[in-house]
Amino acid sequence: VDTTVTDMASGDLSVALVIDTASGLTSQELAAVQSGAAEFLLRLPDGAHTTVVAAAGQPEVVAPLSEHRAEALSAVSALRVGGSPATMAATMVAAQSLESAPAGPRAIIVYTQGVDEPGELADRVRLSQSVLHSEAVLNVIQTGTDTLWPSVVDQAGGVVVTTNAGDIVQSFADLAATLD
Repeated sequence: VDTTVTDMASGDLSVALVIDTASGLTSQELAAVQSGAAEFLLRLPDGAHTTVVAAAGQPEVVAPLSEHRAEALSAVSALRVGGSPATMAATMVAAQSLESAPAGPRAIIVYTQGVDEPGELADRVRLSQSVLHSEAVLNVIQTGTDTLWPSVVDQAGGVVVTTNAGDIVQSFADLAATLD
């Protein structure tokens, strides 16, 4: 198999942001997530495509895949706390959204409090397969200790960053630097 190397941080990059806004999130944590996600979006190269998915209750695409970063920034700033955790389902929605992205590198960035809806092993496998099918690298920032994400990343590729609420903004900045 021939190996190809592609820079992640290029104008061809497509990124899906999945943000857990479930009711366990405090207003201070939401503000930190919004600030970190906005900084992350602003550090993306020109031409990068972005989409934003809210992960609470029924997952909702709040900014469709577009190269117009302002739409994603507006969607992130409009997020509100509420609903039950649905990060797994929202990540599958994000992966499906990236399937229609232009050719190039793809990444799914997930912020989660770490405690998700109960899922069976088959749900984890479906999630991993969905991420693999989208050809995206999965990067998760979690403030909890859910074992779901390390197992999915082990199968799909990527990284899990476990942080505290005070370091959410820095964790987003670190992920942006890593993609660079």
